[in-house]
Amino acid sequence: MSEQMPDLGYYFHPAGDHDCACHPQLDVVMHPLPTYRHFDPEYMQVPVVENNSLRLLRIHHPWMMGNAFRVCPGRVVLHDRLGKMVEAFTFGGELAIVSDEAQTRCTLTSPAPIFDLAAPQTLPALFTAEVEVLLARRRAAWASREPFAFQHQLANVDPQMLYLSCLAALQQKFAHFPALPEPDYHELAHFVALQVQTWQASGQWPALVPTLAELL
Repeated sequence: MSEQMPDLGYYFHPAGDHDCACHPQLDVVMHPLPTYRHFDPEYMQVPVVENNSLRLLRIHHPWMMGNAFRVCPGRVVLHDRLGKMVEAFTFGGELAIVSDEAQTRCTLTSPAPIFDLAAPQTLPALFTAEVEVLLARRRAAWASREPFAFQHQLANVDPQMLYLSCLAALQQKFAHFPALPEPDYHELAHFVALQVQTWQASGQWPALVPTLAELL
């Protein structure tokens, strides 16, 4: 648990390659009373897997309802006592919870990057918006089938493979629009291309990346 956590209430661990947009871990701590040190989370909402489907779990202090959960792709939202929120986006992962009288500590880890949507830069929010559009299209494709079918698919998808598939889809999209209209989209296209190169260089990019239609 980071030493910075008590001062802020949450902490996004930096990636090893110092990429400010990508985080491998998010720590959250909740206390019985506000610490009055910046942001004090009162509760957090996390999409988790339950009975092979998705459930929005609301975690608060004290916590006595399990200490390990599998997280679904989606937004993680921290709420404080003043109505403020901090949001993150995850492609899925594992959530560990440790709770005692003094505090409840939550640790979200993922093999795919976690994006801090409260960050001052626009890149995480823009990338997340593009990914959510991709997922919404897959949700629409499942709409004519059995109820909750898309949730079942999302609950079982591999976080890392979902991330790589989204990168591939966005890279293909930007290749069709070389003259992007806004500077932010130039930054986003550069980020996507750099991520693809980084994963390829690490040997973790598969020879054939499945499409989103194949994954979901």
